Amino acid sequence: MDRGHVPTRMCVICRRRAPRRELTRHVLPQNGDDSAAGGLQVDERQRFPGRGWYVCADEKCKEQFLKFRAARRKRKGESA
Repeated sequence: MDRGHVPTRMCVICRRRAPRRELTRHVLPQNGDDSAAGGLQVDERQRFPGRGWYVCADEKCKEQFLKFRAARRKRKGESA
């Protein structure tokens, strides 16, 4: 039986595409609290608003994501 459309996303580290449910989504906290590692928090339900980054389950990708710098750049609309 056809289940319809399956959303796919790309790992920001290795650039492989996979079904969204197989990837882990990370987002910046909305209140500007950078208490999470690197200022990012895991979005387990994949429903938080805002920019999200997806990472696959590969250990090398997870390790490299800890050094991921794109989230630290100034976001659109933020003052310096």
